[in-house]
Amino acid sequence: MEEEVSQLSAKLKEKQAKELSALGYSSGNGNEKSNMDNLVKAIAGVSVSSQPKNTKVSKAKQRRDKRAQQEAERENRESQQSRMTL
Repeated sequence: MEEEVSQLSAKLKEKQAKELSALGYSSGNGNEKSNMDNLVKAIAGVSVSSQPKNTKVSKAKQRRDKRAQQEAERENRESQQSRMTL
C-alpha cells in the first residue's frame, strides 16, 4: 500500500511540475525570489512568458488606420488617373 501511495505521489509531483513549467515557472537554480514570483503568477493563472498577448486595438486607432488606408487608396487612384490622362 505504501508503495502505491509513493508511486501516485511521484506521478502527481511530475504532473504538477509539467503544469508549472507550461505556465512559465522554472525550478532551476536561480533567483529564488524571481522563481517564487513566477510560482505565484503560475498558480494565479497569469502567464509569465515574455510574449505579449494580442492586445485589443482601440477604436481611435482603428479609425486612424482606416483613414490612412482610404487616403492611400485615394492617392493611388488619383495617380493612376493622372497617368492615364498623359
